[in-house]
Amino acid sequence: MSTKSDVVLSVVGLTISFRSGNDWNEVVRGVSFDVKRGQTLGIVGESGSGKTVSSMACMGLLPPKISRVDKGSITFGEDKVNLLEEAPAMRGHKITMIFQEPMTSLNPSMRCGEQVAESLRLHQGMSKPSAKDKVIELFEEVELPSPEITYAKYPHELSGGQKQRIVIAMALAVNPELVFADEPTTALDVTVQESILKLLAKLKESRGLSMVFISHDLRLVSRVSDEVVVMWKGKVMEKGPVEAVLKNPKELYTQGLLACEIPPSGPRTRLPTVHETVDGKAIPDVTFQ
Repeated sequence: MSTKSDVVLSVVGLTISFRSGNDWNEVVRGVSFDVKRGQTLGIVGESGSGKTVSSMACMGLLPPKISRVDKGSITFGEDKVNLLEEAPAMRGHKITMIFQEPMTSLNPSMRCGEQVAESLRLHQGMSKPSAKDKVIELFEEVELPSPEITYAKYPHELSGGQKQRIVIAMALAVNPELVFADEPTTALDVTVQESILKLLAKLKESRGLSMVFISHDLRLVSRVSDEVVVMWKGKVMEKGPVEAVLKNPKELYTQGLLACEIPPSGPRTRLPTVHETVDGKAIPDVTFQ
């Protein structure tokens, strides 16, 4: 049981609907989870499972005209700040987000260092020289090559992995308590993906960050998360310590997700689909490796 002091984010009974014409359709149904201080919660599920929508609600980024929160609460920190009302005040300050595609976060016409420095000047009132010095430190922390040279480059001059490190530096610039990482490695090749995962783990430990890692990939989630929430069709199907859930999944849906993973070794056979497993047509003998 989590106590007040060790929970940085608490989501209880969250229900969200989106408008379709004159009708409202529920896309998230009674979702509850806690993010503990200094830990990473992995949220995993197929596209359309509600994992990103739930995180956007926590950030106060749901489109106001076509979405609404019907039920539930989202509270942040020991003071239990109501994020359904006060998320804009927390966003970009206490809570930040790393998006899937770095170019959605970066201005292509602005030098990379200046984009991070702008955040420091805006949120922390730094002078231009102080902000630049801090950005150089951040670029070193996220292991960018030649930080001073990178500072002056435009996004198109960097590789995908380097751009994602810029975005991570931007997210860390304001010393947040909680970071949402929404599929942060999906757009990267396997080698770069590995380096970004190691970087996120290192930063979590060195800074004592709390993190929500959103992915469709169970193997990635297993590597970076302390606890996991498995979502399907807007509902939480299973949750708990990551090793317990992934080594001994109780729900057919979780078993189906695991069965869809390509095994790291052994013969290559046809993989069952998630829905075959859920319908009982292909119950797998799941062993997570």
